[in-house]
Amino acid sequence: MNDGNHSTLVWTPSLELGVGSLDRQHRELFGRLDRASELLTGDADAGAIASPLRELVGFTAMHFDTERRIMQAHGFPDSAAHGDQHAELLNQLRRVVAYALSGARRPQAPKILRFLGGWLARDIVDHDRQLAAFLRARGVD
Repeated sequence: MNDGNHSTLVWTPSLELGVGSLDRQHRELFGRLDRASELLTGDADAGAIASPLRELVGFTAMHFDTERRIMQAHGFPDSAAHGDQHAELLNQLRRVVAYALSGARRPQAPKILRFLGGWLARDIVDHDRQLAAFLRARGVD
């Protein structure tokens, strides 16, 4: 049951990139982050949160791999730096999930949730928007 501290992570139209495959995966990431948020601020035990958090890491890795393949296929000039940013974000997410699964998650849940939502929104706004503009200029939607 939720203790009332759950901060819903909401996909907004301002995050749309105009590249369907990326937008669909970003919306899915927001949904998975929201579910993780609900579990972390609720009274679910470590066993109940382990699978969704691990699935979040797996889906995030798959999404970043999708972007990597798209960047390679279309010759995105900033693909190395973009990939490095993804690697760092994925490592941070893995550390946050490991921390959350360690049992120390309750007092730090709001901080963890701000981090999770913040990194995704920043990645979309700061990095993926450049990639999307590059792709749209080449007719990819």
